[in-house]
Amino acid sequence: MARIFGWMVFVAEILVGTYAAGMALWSHSQLTNAIENTIEEGTRGGRLSPRALKETLLRKATELGVRLEENSVVIEDGQQTLDIHISWLSPVLTIAARDWLVIPMTIDKSVERPAGRR
Repeated sequence: MARIFGWMVFVAEILVGTYAAGMALWSHSQLTNAIENTIEEGTRGGRLSPRALKETLLRKATELGVRLEENSVVIEDGQQTLDIHISWLSPVLTIAARDWLVIPMTIDKSVERPAGRR
């Protein structure tokens, strides 16, 4: 009986780990798409300022269910590029509203400014 219980726990751990990895990949993919869409909209509208980009990304991340804090989104304004760095923790194991095991995730992207905005 103990052997069967042990295998059941093992299978449950594998399923939870697979689910958590899938959710982490999903959040990374969705946030990458949000960055691309925001940059495309900003480039088309000519308003690709770091502050507006950061606010839009924070709003979109919240809509997607990705928990980002304001200091986890860093946008550096260069002469010809905007450098975007986003980092967050994707929870694997949450008990009583506390994350006990997390996967650290990051996205780094450099975007050229439109020719008229340099």
